[in-house]
Amino acid sequence: MKSRITRLLILITMLQRPLYAVITKKDQGIERPLASVTRSGIYAVTTKKDQGIERPLASVTRSGIYAVITKKDQGMERPLASVTRSGIYAVITKKDQGMERPLASVTRSGIYAVITKKDQGMERPLASVTRSGIYAVITKKDQGMERPLASVTRSGIYAVITKKDQGMERPLASVTRSGIYAVITKKDQGMERPLASVTRSGIYAVITKKDQGMERPLASVTRSGIYAVITKKDQGMERPLASVTRSGIYAVITKKDQGMERPLASVTRSGIYAVITKKDQGMERPLASVTRSGIYAVITKKDQGMERPLASVTRSGIYAVITKKDQGMERPLASVTRSGIYAVITKKDQGMERPLASVTRSGIYAVITKKDQGMERPLASVTRSGIYAVITKKDQGMERPLASVTRSGIYAVITKKDQGMERPLASVTRSGIYAVITKKDQGMERPLASVTRSGIYAVITKKDQGMERPLASVTRSGIYAVITKKDQGMERPLASVTRSGIYAVITKKDQGMERPLASVTRSGIYAVITKKDQGMERPLASVTRSGIYAVITKKDQGMERPLASVTRSGIYAVITKKDQGMERPLASVTRSGIYAADTT
Repeated sequence: MKSRITRLLILITMLQRPLYAVITKKDQGIERPLASVTRSGIYAVTTKKDQGIERPLASVTRSGIYAVITKKDQGMERPLASVTRSGIYAVITKKDQGMERPLASVTRSGIYAVITKKDQGMERPLASVTRSGIYAVITKKDQGMERPLASVTRSGIYAVITKKDQGMERPLASVTRSGIYAVITKKDQGMERPLASVTRSGIYAVITKKDQGMERPLASVTRSGIYAVITKKDQGMERPLASVTRSGIYAVITKKDQGMERPLASVTRSGIYAVITKKDQGMERPLASVTRSGIYAVITKKDQGMERPLASVTRSGIYAVITKKDQGMERPLASVTRSGIYAVITKKDQGMERPLASVTRSGIYAVITKKDQGMERPLASVTRSGIYAVITKKDQGMERPLASVTRSGIYAVITKKDQGMERPLASVTRSGIYAVITKKDQGMERPLASVTRSGIYAVITKKDQGMERPLASVTRSGIYAVITKKDQGMERPLASVTRSGIYAVITKKDQGMERPLASVTRSGIYAVITKKDQGMERPLASVTRSGIYAVITKKDQGMERPLASVTRSGIYAVITKKDQGMERPLASVTRSGIYAADTT
């Protein structure tokens, strides 16, 4: 009885003093310290065996957890991440030439990742990813070097798309959020000549024909209209035959006289005017003028050494049919041939426009339309050596297809605002350029851009109706990043960055609540770190690379929750404190058998 009372008194005396326990683990026949457990708190150093040595993994205290998480590299443990209550900092690497290169740093404040691609045994930067935005430089290999293809940022996409010419990459197009600009070329004498420039505001194309080894201008095609100068070869030179515009056709038709080309006729939309001559005493005399209002021919006959007016419209094979209004109808206007010229020119007829003109001297064909009953007809097809252009204008409040310009394969679809909506912006192909660029449409942002010459794909979002859409997925060799921003007072998932397996979830305060802090995995890092939330403390941390687990409590609404269970090789501690005037069970500490009974 006396011994039982003595033991009870000793126990009461122990419980009135702070409890201090050192918990160890046997290592190479030696007991290494694992943790010290006191009433004021727990301090534990958690280790991992490395080359027969226990390396520190984490220190766990009541005030917080600090962990350095490593990965084995060349028999050494490299730091991967440090995890504290205040936040997580991780440097994530990829092995390159036996060395670990930095891939990303992950902190509570944000994620920063530099994503690379291997080039000549070196890792080249592909993209940097931060919370504030994504910036990616996307390249294509050229002569063993990586050339820039595009830079992708949150503010927009800028891409320079090239074509290989004489072992060099020539610029084909620059693609930005504000619009597309493309210079499309054709190879001429080993050089790339400009064929067309394509912008959001319109298409401008200069279409040429080869003459004496040089490319001569044939036509310029713009949104505002088509302008073509059509020529015929004369003494090794190209002479103008006709100019074709949206407003009308103008053609000057000539006849060779003393090695010179004399004007025969001018053909316009408003009418045909031809001055036909006859040679007299080595001179060309006016023979006839042919207009739409009627035929006026001055045909002469020599009379007393003078040429009297005769009136016929023939001059060694010239033929003209000119129409006039007949019973409210327009008859065919004119066919003018001096060595194969043919022109059909129409005028308004019963409120309708008839076909405008086909002008051929050596293969010119043009269809030019005008407004007809409030509608626009096809604008122009101009062919001397394969020019084709469809240029549209606003029609009943709608925009028709803008332009397809082909001399050697240029194709462009450029849209404009149509009934308050934006149509597809541009597909420009000479050697495979494709771009979809959006703009604000009815208060909403459409998909920003997919730019492909050698596989670039980027989805970049912007604020849309007060909400942020997905930020970016940039792929040339596997970059993927989801970066969030504050959205309606809430934080969306921060980032998942993968080139070789980086994943990070980083939270921030959201409506007065803290969301899960971070899970960072390249080779198994996982951390849950809590903070005070609505006056309550959530679980503090579970850090696992090779098995660290810690539960650390704090005062919560006047009550103390369980203090800590730290396990790497079996540490367990229950530490109590006075709670509402009552003492809860104080401690059961087991690593090699420490046990303390309850307080009763």
